[in-house]
Amino acid sequence: MDHLRAKTYSIANRIGFHYFPDGLHFGEKDLEIWLPRLKELDAQWLVLKSPGNRAIPEEFIRALAQAKIKTILDLDYPLSAEPDWADLETLLRSYGKWGLDYAILDQKPNSQSAWGSAFWKQADLAVAYAARFHHFAEIALDCGIKPVFAPLLPGGDFWDLAFLETALKTLSETSDAFILNNMILSAYAWDFDRSLNWGAGGAKIWQHVKAYKVPQGSQDQRGFRTYEWYAQISEKVLGKKLPMLTLQAGLRDDPFSHVSTDLSSGIAKQVAVYRLLRNENVFDPDNPEKLINAIGAEVLACNFYLLSDPSASSLNTWFNPDGMPAAVASELLNQISKDRISRKSPPAMQTITPDFKFETYILISDSLRPRIREILHNLHPFISRSKPLVGFSADEAKQAANVLWIAYENNVSSDEIDKLKSGGSQVRVLDPESLAAVITETMR
Repeated sequence: MDHLRAKTYSIANRIGFHYFPDGLHFGEKDLEIWLPRLKELDAQWLVLKSPGNRAIPEEFIRALAQAKIKTILDLDYPLSAEPDWADLETLLRSYGKWGLDYAILDQKPNSQSAWGSAFWKQADLAVAYAARFHHFAEIALDCGIKPVFAPLLPGGDFWDLAFLETALKTLSETSDAFILNNMILSAYAWDFDRSLNWGAGGAKIWQHVKAYKVPQGSQDQRGFRTYEWYAQISEKVLGKKLPMLTLQAGLRDDPFSHVSTDLSSGIAKQVAVYRLLRNENVFDPDNPEKLINAIGAEVLACNFYLLSDPSASSLNTWFNPDGMPAAVASELLNQISKDRISRKSPPAMQTITPDFKFETYILISDSLRPRIREILHNLHPFISRSKPLVGFSADEAKQAANVLWIAYENNVSSDEIDKLKSGGSQVRVLDPESLAAVITETMR
């Protein structure tokens, strides 16, 4: 089974979508509509809902693989019944040969409604689920497919952070290194109608959050940054942050817990996430004076909900079923078109092309001088590889094409950032507390 170890990817971007949720639209005409649309949006990931009673056609899977689109199969098996493992293996073996990349067995194993009353009462539920996932992971890996640990319901009937920690501890004790080295975590990217920075930094920052108790002034994992909290748990239990797939971005919360389908988090937020995935500096739509934290390196892909669906609200879908852009896609396609034009010719107001003296300047806030030794230690791998200039001078930083500004967010004003940007520099503010992780991402 060592064949998977050699199967590595250089991911150009992390933009993905959930395909139609009805188990249909897998024909040749569908490919003619949707492959160009995915290419327009630079998307390289697609979550496919399993039809349940049949396989997705081979031609459809192979066409996506040839287009270099990574595929994630959402099997959505009911937790209230044991899967027919033999039938599942037969199905996954075919998918693996056709080029499928990842598979998720089920959803929300920390939710009572997902299990049903009878199964929910079993002792050591997280341990039981770990055993179920272990069996699935063995089969998937043998078929050449990476197994994805099911996304948990943020909060949930069984507190999701405790459930994940127990399950990962069980897997660390019962699974061999091959499974642990090839498994993938997943997390919902719902924003719960909060800022896209809500909960950023995870439990390392918000140390007083307990199960179902969020002290006043604190923030928890129920937001777009759920993945950060899960990544810290995997680092705590396994000694490393497992790769992560984030799902259903663009929704406020669980789409199946409401009668209304209008659960969009809003066009501005979806555009902001899209731009973050393109490694742009993005200001928070909810706090326009603050930059949104970058999406962590552990996130392989962020998948928007929903590419298209005849029954969904236009705010939830990016395209109509015939491939015509809905509101979010229209906004982004217009921006992408403008970006491409601006790359061909400079903006009218910019009369001088910046002539930068340095490629990268690491600007360290004056308030961090007492911690300079620690900061330089964390920066050492990046400095050794990229040879940036390091200093405390904003005037010197203006001479660099890229500025990495190490400072606490509340110590940097938008005016100061705009001054650097006005000269053409790309600026990114890095929190000193999460410096090591962000620098790892920057070096990818």
